Amino acid sequence: MKWDDMTSKQRGDVTEQLVAGLLGVSGRPSTIMPDNWPGFDLMMHDGNKSFRVSVKHTSSRQKGGACWCSWKSTHCEEFDYLALVYHLPKESLLEVWLLSKEQVMAVQRGYDAPKKDCWIDLRHIGDAQKQGVNIERLY
Repeated sequence: MKWDDMTSKQRGDVTEQLVAGLLGVSGRPSTIMPDNWPGFDLMMHDGNKSFRVSVKHTSSRQKGGACWCSWKSTHCEEFDYLALVYHLPKESLLEVWLLSKEQVMAVQRGYDAPKKDCWIDLRHIGDAQKQGVNIERLY
């Protein structure tokens, strides 16, 4: 099945499985939470600690080149890490980033984010890295 033929639920399931697999091969096995689990999608295990991971994805680019993932601001307190999946099939682009909550705040700082939602543009990650924020690219 092609990406464009999938429902949003199927796309969400695929991106959660992708992130879980990438975390696993990097030595941090994860458990996918049941559907509609509040606030996060995966439980990542790193040594003796477990972390809540929220997975967000986008597959489109906006006017002006923006390519952003968004989530409700109320979810910011419910995850420890945010996995961002940027998948643009028409551009053959697939990037997966893992950000701690602190890194999310650093990347958002200085941008005019919508008031009720949080969001990160793919370009903001590059800007933050230039300023010394060490963001992990999973793929």
